[in-house]
Amino acid sequence: MNPVCTFNRRILVIDDSQNIIQDFRKILCPADSFISNVWVECGQDLFDEPFPHRDKAPFDLDCVDNGMSGCDLVTQAKAQGSPIAVVFVDVHLPNGWDGIETVERIWDEDPGVQVVLVTAYPD
Repeated sequence: MNPVCTFNRRILVIDDSQNIIQDFRKILCPADSFISNVWVECGQDLFDEPFPHRDKAPFDLDCVDNGMSGCDLVTQAKAQGSPIAVVFVDVHLPNGWDGIETVERIWDEDPGVQVVLVTAYPD
């Protein structure tokens, strides 16, 4: 019997662009069965053994458009015992906290969360 691999699948995207959020959804939560099958095949190649097909997306994805809402969600998730594993944060968030301040505040709430800074700008 193969052991069941469990890991924290919660991901948060903080970006003011709905187009970028949709791109994250397409990549991380594919609805298309072809893409889902690609995940299964990748798992088989990586682990060299049968990999169970999932009927649901490989990740639990939450998306918000500003840093304050993102920080609130991280705080709530941790308090409920279901913390966010990874946060993708746009560096250039308008209207309020920028990405850097958002990350600082998120780490104040949950120092264990992994953060990926993203930007479309070269600076």
